[in-house]
Amino acid sequence: MDLSAASPSIHPTPSTPKSNEARDAIEVDRIYLRNNLRLYIREAWHVVEPSTVYLENWHIDLIAEYLEAVTAGQIKRLLINMPPRYAKSTCVSIMWPTWVWTREGFPGKPHNPALEGPGTKWVFASYADEL
Repeated sequence: MDLSAASPSIHPTPSTPKSNEARDAIEVDRIYLRNNLRLYIREAWHVVEPSTVYLENWHIDLIAEYLEAVTAGQIKRLLINMPPRYAKSTCVSIMWPTWVWTREGFPGKPHNPALEGPGTKWVFASYADEL
C-alpha cells in the first residue's frame, strides 16, 4: 500500500517564493518585537486587552524604555508612580514578563538567563486584590 497517496500531508510541499517571503516577514517581525518592548506592547495589546483600544502615548514609550533598561541590567531598582488607568499594570505585570520570556540570547551578545528567557521568575505587589 502506498502511504504517500493515502496521506499527502506527510510529504512537505515544495516552497514557493511567496511562502518564503511570508516566512521571512514573520521572522523579521519576530526579531523586531523581541528587541523592542514598545513595539511588542503595541502589537500584543489587542490580544491581552481585546475590549480596550490601544492608544499609543509617551508614557507607555517611557515605561517600555525603562523596563528594557531593567532587562539589560542597567537599572537595578525601578518604581513607577502613575495615576490609575494609565496601563501601568498591563505593561509591567503582563506585557513585560511575556516579552522577557520570549527573548533569546544573541550570538556575540552577553546573555543573562536571570533577566532574559523562559527561566526568569517574577514577583509583583499591588495595593488592590483585583490587580
